[in-house]
Amino acid sequence: MSIKGFCTLGLLITSAHIHASGDDLFDLSLRQLMNMPITGTTLTTETLSSSPAAITVFNSDFIQSLGVEYLHELLDYVPGVQTQRTADSNFSYGFSFRGRRNGGQSKEVLLLLDGQVLNDPRTGAANGSVRLMTLDNIQRLEVIRGPGSALYGTGAFSGVINIISKKNVDAVAFKLGHLDKQGASVNTSRQFNAFEVDTYIHYQQDKGDQYQVVDSFNDGNVQTKDPRSLLEIRAQLSGEKTHFAFYAQQMQGDDFYSLGRISNDFNKNIYRHYGTSIKQDFKLTENSHSYFELDYRYAQANIDTQITAAGDLFAISNPQSNDPVFIKANIRSEGYRAKFHNDFQLKENLSFQWGLDWHRNSELTSEAKNNFNTGQLYDGVTPVEYYGDFSQKTVSQVESDKDMVGAYAQSIWHLSPLHQLSFGLRYDNSDSVSSHWSPRVGWVISVDENNVIKLLYGEAFRAASLNEMANPESPIIKGNPDLNHEVIKTYDVIYQHIQSQFNFQVGGYYNQYTDPINIQLNENSIREYTSGNDSDGYGLEFEGNWNAQKYTWVRLTLSELLSTPDNFFIQSKSTASLMLSYVKNAIGWNLSTVYHGAREIQINTDDFEHIPSSWQANFKLSYNVNKNWSNNILIKNMSNNQFASATQEEGLSEGVPARGRELIYSLKYLF
Repeated sequence: MSIKGFCTLGLLITSAHIHASGDDLFDLSLRQLMNMPITGTTLTTETLSSSPAAITVFNSDFIQSLGVEYLHELLDYVPGVQTQRTADSNFSYGFSFRGRRNGGQSKEVLLLLDGQVLNDPRTGAANGSVRLMTLDNIQRLEVIRGPGSALYGTGAFSGVINIISKKNVDAVAFKLGHLDKQGASVNTSRQFNAFEVDTYIHYQQDKGDQYQVVDSFNDGNVQTKDPRSLLEIRAQLSGEKTHFAFYAQQMQGDDFYSLGRISNDFNKNIYRHYGTSIKQDFKLTENSHSYFELDYRYAQANIDTQITAAGDLFAISNPQSNDPVFIKANIRSEGYRAKFHNDFQLKENLSFQWGLDWHRNSELTSEAKNNFNTGQLYDGVTPVEYYGDFSQKTVSQVESDKDMVGAYAQSIWHLSPLHQLSFGLRYDNSDSVSSHWSPRVGWVISVDENNVIKLLYGEAFRAASLNEMANPESPIIKGNPDLNHEVIKTYDVIYQHIQSQFNFQVGGYYNQYTDPINIQLNENSIREYTSGNDSDGYGLEFEGNWNAQKYTWVRLTLSELLSTPDNFFIQSKSTASLMLSYVKNAIGWNLSTVYHGAREIQINTDDFEHIPSSWQANFKLSYNVNKNWSNNILIKNMSNNQFASATQEEGLSEGVPARGRELIYSLKYLF
């Protein structure tokens, strides 16, 4: 049976069992939703109104109502955030906060899952080894825009994504869809003596979409596809004072782009990420809360790609061969972190937080199997030895361990019911980079119960990652061991208006960048990391929610980059999203659209290619059979728009194409 027929049959069967139940999305007023707890901005419990930050929060009901599957898709509904597909692999998606992104990797954003850092140890990127993150097991998502180094140190450069997982859920779900998509997930929650154990396991695969793209090595176009699979495991063991968490993900993608090049039947990417953490709560005094936390991350990337066209090395190889240069890279890294945090309630209106942390990132392996002697090739030695197979390998220089030690302090002072002041300061020190102080100041003014003004200043820094400093002779992207750490200083002014049926917030920001780490094309059209010139930029963000009627919700976001540094050309100046959601009794539907303005791609040192603006509409129809059974139909990219993301990879003048229309049917059972 076709997917269309299967979905129709599913809805016809369930339509015989109408169960009248309200949806939690509309059970709370907008004012109550504004008071959802937020923990990522100050490491204390705040709300949207009291939090000294530009922040967007999604709860699980909102996420499940929206027509998206992955984290990068959800981020398009956050003002000031943009997502783009990159050419690193067929499952690579980067995202930027307020226009700042270094190549295809989101190194300026810190990604936290239940307090555990998920950024890749080698690249420092939030989308490094965790490329696709599903949304089914997220209870709350906090997207914090602006510098976060005053609490989190390096990595929280332009923002923080703080994810809190679901607990106390027993469910099983299945999905079938277009592109032969198949998936299943299971949530379990069990009590063992004083401990609660929550687990989530998700697996899915599909055969990929079809694309006509520019051939990477010959004139003309070539057809390719992007099949992929994903396995994701999360587990939490929670006691009264002890918390243990485990996270694992493995992704595999074939064909499509691999490091910016098309090579059908050879390209393959396999990424693995494993992380574990343990946290122990305790009290130093009666009016305090403290914890000690340890976590460990391991990341591995196996990357198969083609480097040259067939015949390029025929004249200089021995024995002579028309084969292209192929590589099978194996990159492994790991990270450790230890954190000691304290929260003291000094007075009813005054609290003080301080802490210490240490982290180490290490590159364990950086090697590649080759069919030619690539060491000779890169050094200009001829003739270049041809191996004929992949029995030989080239080992790149492994960067030394990067250690960072930090100490931070923060005070939150409620001057009156209308005024809240927060001060934060952090000191970070490392042998590899100079030390840095990161201050933060926030003043939240509650004009009355409906209006709030926030005046914010923050400073953040980011030390160059291991891969940015390694392999200065790489033919793909040259590292630079002399990079300085980059610094951002941000000023925010935010106004919030809150009513029971309507709220909005509008904000303006001004960023100053010092020694920004950029990717540039050199005179040989090879990408390399450089420390750029000091620059600045400013923009506007708007987010509004309207509970138009009892069963209808309208949401609008607008963002405008009014002034940006020259190297922000791959970002859209204007972005927007619009959502209309309706839920009554057992039936709900959601229609949403995302707009990205025009962008540019750098072809060489002087020329740029225009990427036109694009929009994408998604639709989701949900039906709750009863309190246990529910199902939905999701249509992504409803109009099958053909659009592309801008990228900095060489030769991709038309950008990286997005997937076309996808139809997905899901069935869920709560037990």
